Amino acid sequence: MLAGYHLLLKRPLADLAGPRLRARLAGPVRGFRPRTVDDYGWIWLSAALGTATHLFFDDLTHGTYVDWGLTPVVGSYSGTQLVQEGLSLVGLLVLVLAVWSWYGKAPVATDPGALLPAQPRPARITARTALVAAVLAGALAEVLDPRVAKVYPGIIQTEPVPMGFAFVWDVSVDASLRALDWGVAAIVVYAAVWQACRLLPSLRAGAFSVRK
Repeated sequence: MLAGYHLLLKRPLADLAGPRLRARLAGPVRGFRPRTVDDYGWIWLSAALGTATHLFFDDLTHGTYVDWGLTPVVGSYSGTQLVQEGLSLVGLLVLVLAVWSWYGKAPVATDPGALLPAQPRPARITARTALVAAVLAGALAEVLDPRVAKVYPGIIQTEPVPMGFAFVWDVSVDASLRALDWGVAAIVVYAAVWQACRLLPSLRAGAFSVRK
């Protein structure tokens, strides 16, 4: 997965960035070159820590260590739901603060275009628009046909369909997840097209040289 990101997704995603962000991304995007055993050791350590913390918080929020309870505590929300979604919001806040801190401290390249050659501006605008449209379409699809209205009657038959704020919150969470799914799918398609456009001139040049 790490190799796939660096080989296939990193450059296309960096190409979507605006001028200020590109100037800060130029160094990290071009500078990731693991060469020594220590470099790969840090990669494996990071992956192991990420896996361990994920499993720990998964068990923590699903009652393995603490029984948070399934009875409603706030409105129709149980303690387990509050812990799960509350920690998700805390994690999101931590990520936002980390990115904000990095943005303020990251070195700014004087000529990011030389380090990260970009696709033409119209192509980048089209790609950004398509990705935003995919995310919005995913969210809209969930809002127009909410999963929660089908899951509770069909599967969780012992509980009533959430009403009021609980219903809005559930639909909002599901809409965010579906928007994320559609966005990731759109990014993969965009990255494939970006890589194809990058390779096409080389393939044409190679074919031309063979003909000669």
